Amino acid sequence: MKYLKQAIFCAVIGCITFFITAMANNSAHLYLQDDVSYKQQDYSRTVKLNRQACNDGNLPACSNLGTLYVLGLGVEQNYSRALGLFEQACKGGFLSSCYNLGRMYYEGHGVEKDYSRAAELYEKACGDKVIQACSNLGELYSRGLGVSQDYYRAAQFYEQACKGEDFASCANLGLFYSNGYGVRQDISRAARLYEQACNKNIVEACANLAILYVSGEGIEQDYERGAKLYEQACREKHQLACYSLGVLYEHGQGLGQDYYRAENLFAQSCRAGISQGCSSLGNMYYKGQGGAAGLFPCGTTL
Repeated sequence: MKYLKQAIFCAVIGCITFFITAMANNSAHLYLQDDVSYKQQDYSRTVKLNRQACNDGNLPACSNLGTLYVLGLGVEQNYSRALGLFEQACKGGFLSSCYNLGRMYYEGHGVEKDYSRAAELYEKACGDKVIQACSNLGELYSRGLGVSQDYYRAAQFYEQACKGEDFASCANLGLFYSNGYGVRQDISRAARLYEQACNKNIVEACANLAILYVSGEGIEQDYERGAKLYEQACREKHQLACYSLGVLYEHGQGLGQDYYRAENLFAQSCRAGISQGCSSLGNMYYKGQGGAAGLFPCGTTL
C-alpha cells in the first residue's frame, strides 16, 4: 500500500485470540463463570468439565476444550487434537468454532497453512457476528491472502468489525479512508475513526491521527494536538512516533523548541532501527545541536 505522507504507519492487524465461549445449562458453564474458581486457574478441572460436556454433545464445550488444547492449559498442548475439536463444533453449527478453526489454518497450527480455507471459515463465523472473524477477513482481502485482493470488500469487513467495537478494525478502516482504498477518500472520517481507536489505546491510530493534525491535510492543522498524540504513542514504545515527536521538538512546532529532547528521541528511535532517527541524530551532531553533539565520531554505532 502507498501510505499517507512519509510517516504513515502500517495498518493494525488485530491480535487474534481464541476464546472461551459461555455455555448454557451445563456444569462447565457454571464452573467457567465462577469468579473464584476461574481466578484460581484450575485448568485441569476446566478441562474435565468441558470434556464431559463435549462428550454429551455440547458443541460450545468442544470448542472450549479445543481452546485449552491450543493454549496448553490443563492439558499438554496438542494442535491436532484442538483442530479436531474445532472442526467437530464448526460442522455441528457452532460458528464461533469456525473462527477458531480458521485461525488454525491461518497460522498453520496442526495443519498446513491454507489462507483460502481460513477465509471460508472466517466468512462463516463473520456471518454469525463473530466480530474478530470479520476483522480477519478484512486483513485477508486487504493483503490478497487466500482471496483476490479487494479493498472494497476489506473496507466492508473492517466497517462491520468496527461497528462491533473491534477498535483495531476502526484504525484499519481509518487508514482506508485516509488513502481512498476501497472507499472514497475522506480525511475527516479517517480522523474520527483514528480518534475512536486511539481512545481505546490502539497506538497506531494515535500516531496516524497525529500525522493528520501535523500535516493539516483534510483537517485543521494543530501542532499541539499532534505533539500530544505522538507523545501518547511514544510512551507505548511506538518508535516512529518517538521520531516524529523529536522532529516537533527540533523545530519547536506545537511545543517549545528543545534540542536535547529531540536528540534523545532521535537516539531512542535510531537504536530501535528507525533510519530517519539515525539520520536526524547525525544532522544534529553535524550542526552542533544537542547535549552530546560532536561526542560520537563519524561511523560510530549507537
